[in-house]
Amino acid sequence: MPRPKNPYGFDRRRRPYLQLFEILPIARESEDAKSLMRNLVKICAKYYSLHDPPSIQTESLGRIENELKRRYPQFFGGKDEVHEQRRYFALQVTMELHNQSRSSQKKELRKQLNGHQIVAYGSNVQQLTGYIVPQRAGGSSDVPPMIDPTATKIIL
Repeated sequence: MPRPKNPYGFDRRRRPYLQLFEILPIARESEDAKSLMRNLVKICAKYYSLHDPPSIQTESLGRIENELKRRYPQFFGGKDEVHEQRRYFALQVTMELHNQSRSSQKKELRKQLNGHQIVAYGSNVQQLTGYIVPQRAGGSSDVPPMIDPTATKIIL
């Protein structure tokens, strides 16, 4: 049975940024398009937390949408269906960029952990599989947990 169509025509099998530039009135290879993508990356870094997937960061999605309306009113600022579609596609691009950043961070962590498998990743998890990770003094969230190098699966 085929999946129901997205109301904006978004195809999950295709890269979001390609679809975004198909509906924007600028060429994908233009300097304006490159500037837009650089700004989308900066917006992602500003509003998303790397500890959580973008789908559960609904407050961040709203802030990103407002930032897009403010920075690019000619593309995303209107209330009509065309501007809504563009905003939706731009948010899909930001989610993909954020997921790529999270994936890169996990790969970097895996390198630091000598290739151990990362089972879960988040700011509130404090346990290794079979091992309790001691909190550092102060319990600061910006300090990474101490990791037992003998563990084979690590929860961060």
